[in-house]
Amino acid sequence: MTLSLERVKERFALFSGEDPDEDTVRGRLCAALCEDALARGESYLSRHGIDAPAAAALAESWCAAEAFYQLALTDEAALPKSLSADGISLDLTGRSEKAKLLRDETLAALGRLLGEEAFYFGLA
Repeated sequence: MTLSLERVKERFALFSGEDPDEDTVRGRLCAALCEDALARGESYLSRHGIDAPAAAALAESWCAAEAFYQLALTDEAALPKSLSADGISLDLTGRSEKAKLLRDETLAALGRLLGEEAFYFGLA
């Protein structure tokens, strides 16, 4: 089954508010994260012989959520935990936990569709 990079990027943009097609360093980072997640998703589906067209949309959503999670982790590693200026404080923590929940929920939905109680993307 071939997944669509364009649909992954569209969903990623909805999840993250970022534009992976923007010609900036940030946009190229987002695009690379989408491409990496897509490759992992297609590899897993291929290795396990999953070729259900109904699974494509959920698999693309998982890829987008995984890319968003990786972006949130990257941001947490590179940015301060909070910012303050002129009496305004901005807490930058918690985004990766929410992104991980989104990723895990899309993975669980994909697993339910394929009749799996637990679904694992990765090396066992």
